[in-house]
Amino acid sequence: ETKTIGGNTYRVIRNVYDWVMFSDMVNTNSGSNYPNRNWNAIVEPAGTTLDFSVLGTLAYHNGSWQDVLTIGASSNASGYYNGIFNGNGCKITGLNYSGSGSYALFGYTGTNAYISNITIENANVTTTGTSTYAVFVKENRGTVENCHVVNSTVSAPSGWAGGFAYNNYGGTIKNCSFSGSVTSGNNAGGIAASATSCAQFIQCRNDGDIIGKTTSASSGNYAGGILAQETNGVTISDCYNTGDITGYYAGGIVA
Repeated sequence: ETKTIGGNTYRVIRNVYDWVMFSDMVNTNSGSNYPNRNWNAIVEPAGTTLDFSVLGTLAYHNGSWQDVLTIGASSNASGYYNGIFNGNGCKITGLNYSGSGSYALFGYTGTNAYISNITIENANVTTTGTSTYAVFVKENRGTVENCHVVNSTVSAPSGWAGGFAYNNYGGTIKNCSFSGSVTSGNNAGGIAASATSCAQFIQCRNDGDIIGKTTSASSGNYAGGILAQETNGVTISDCYNTGDITGYYAGGIVA
């Protein structure tokens, strides 16, 4: 099902199975070509609840949710998700991950990606892996606005973890929030564990408890309410933190 909004074509997502189909199409490739990575989507009707727990074991494909649910799963730049995704006030529940591979619901986003109006509640990302983990987005180069992760847990005692995002890589995260807890064996952040390349955080809030590495090391020992570690001119404006932050280098906003 499609509809036209403002001259753009959107795929309509009405249930979890539509999400899986959309994800599969966006991630479909022919060699290094991802012809559907610019597809737009809207969840309808407004305020829909998508309960991912109905997928059961289907969610675990090759030991990971990533291939089934993650939009923009490829780390190849030609496969970054680069469309408009309007959650339309949707709520996502039943999101649980326990694999070892890198994970977030949205994977890699391109500079033209615009993701908005999604709330994820009671997610649980628990892993013994050594990769990078978050609930909402793994590596953001686009814009994410008005999205929230509520009462959720990210536990990666051997990995690198953000509550909302792992890395804001030159993108913008605006009016987004995280509540719950993050535990990481390396960098740990409420909104993001890492940010670089003039990334922006605007009007973001962390209410989660963040626990990162507490021993000295050459890297990976930063914990922050909004951001753990930044490089190359990151901007943080009108953001605040109410959570407890624990780490070798720790800060309420940024370590």
